[in-house]
Amino acid sequence: MIARWVLESMARQLSRLDRREWSPTFGCFDRDYWKYKTLSEFPRLTFQQSTLALTLLYKNRFDGNIYYGNSEVKTWIEAAILFWVKNKNADGSVDEWFENERSFCATAHTAFAISEAVALMREELSTQTLQEIYESLETTALWLSKHQNFEVANQMAASLLAIERVYFLTKKDSLKSAYAIRKSEFLKMQNREGWFSEYGGADIGYSLLTLDLQALLSLNTNEPEYERAMIKLTEFLANFVRSDGVSGGNIGSRATCHYFPFGLKYLASQGNDLAKILFSKMNLASESGNLPNPAIVDDNYCSYFYLNSFCLSISRPGIAIANPLASTAKNEIKYFSESGLLVVRTNKYEMIFSASRGGSLSVVSISGEVYEDGGYFISTKDNRWITSQTSNRTPELQVNSNMPLIIDLKTDFQKVDRSLPMKSYGILFRIFAKWILAIPGLSIRFTRWLKHRKITKAKTVLSQSPCILHRHIECNPHSIKIEDTLNLRPGVVIEKVLRCKTDVALHSPSTGTFLVNDLTSQLLPLEEGLSRTNQFTYELEF
Repeated sequence: MIARWVLESMARQLSRLDRREWSPTFGCFDRDYWKYKTLSEFPRLTFQQSTLALTLLYKNRFDGNIYYGNSEVKTWIEAAILFWVKNKNADGSVDEWFENERSFCATAHTAFAISEAVALMREELSTQTLQEIYESLETTALWLSKHQNFEVANQMAASLLAIERVYFLTKKDSLKSAYAIRKSEFLKMQNREGWFSEYGGADIGYSLLTLDLQALLSLNTNEPEYERAMIKLTEFLANFVRSDGVSGGNIGSRATCHYFPFGLKYLASQGNDLAKILFSKMNLASESGNLPNPAIVDDNYCSYFYLNSFCLSISRPGIAIANPLASTAKNEIKYFSESGLLVVRTNKYEMIFSASRGGSLSVVSISGEVYEDGGYFISTKDNRWITSQTSNRTPELQVNSNMPLIIDLKTDFQKVDRSLPMKSYGILFRIFAKWILAIPGLSIRFTRWLKHRKITKAKTVLSQSPCILHRHIECNPHSIKIEDTLNLRPGVVIEKVLRCKTDVALHSPSTGTFLVNDLTSQLLPLEEGLSRTNQFTYELEF
């Protein structure tokens, strides 16, 4: 299945590539820019990450791989690398969402993908071409060494990998020192529970991306620190992969449901039994349409992460398929207080609960029945939408450690941002980005402010919340009882209450991929309707 997804997805990505040698945009993967012409005023170089996947297919033979050793493919790879080289900002940075953005994320991830592709292709490129590429990569690696994003581990891991690869290619002493510093910075980001921070918390989906990048670092450097960190991260992640292989969703800090197989397969090929089990379980979930794969995610994230991870996975030796049920422990309760995540497993069901995401939870029974609860969305009389999906790092939570397990959580509601700013300010913003953000240093400060406003500030508990959710859960060996009470601030009048499964209010661009489970309504009915006390009770029997 992985090979089929990869080959079909690469055909889609090559439709995005300008393959015309006479074209000034030869090698550009951003079809909106070079083909449709009116949709984008600058080439989004994040799409150039597909260059690595194309290189891996060019270099690795397997059944059905029409790209292996093809001379046309080699020409396209070189063109794609050079397009990235020639279209970065002068300081080595890369824009993602708007001109002059100087995105740390886009710079780190594209530099890693391009430098890895160059490392694989260097014997097939001319000395003159390599010199041009190396000079460009060095500029970007030095830019990355001077910038950080300690809130987002996957970006720091990508920057570390980019710096390491460019040092490997150029052998510049300045990059050797930069690599050592960034390595130390990154490894210190691992929480004692095993996770790496994604905007201040543990995110299951993005943890798999961080695992992927560490696997490549371990493979490239043979330095043992990476594998030790990977094992610790995998042991943490194993708690939140259900028996049906599904993981992530509303429980994580970024609410993602990603599946990236390379890191798990690498660890499995090193003999790690837990990684073998997780790889087997999650592959089955992906094949059944309950976890994403390159064939179903949107073009952005197929280019950014999915296609590279799945191509890297194909390039690793095969592993023995483990029994997917082997890791399903019974009768255990584990609470990870620093991430706000709790897991309960009995002989009848398993439940994953997130205190830090407003009490969101998912349950799967031994017979395969699934219950997912992402909390509430409420429409108020003053035309606001608010949600209980707050990201509270220090929730008011009480939990005991044995059966019957009692969970008491209080969490604030927050306003849902439903704005479409480019609809109102599109032209003005484009002028601002092109001319004002061209001023050195201003764009980085603006980007920090924008992320704080849309992500960090949105997660801050309000001083006067319009509503407070009190969620009381009682877990017995054969049942779960959920009692919710909505306590409204005086003057707040409810018009409609919706209880959702996996809808996400958080600004997290990579959420929302269609999965089979989405064929049932995301907005669950309230059986009891609105009572005078705004109290709702649900009981799950197994």
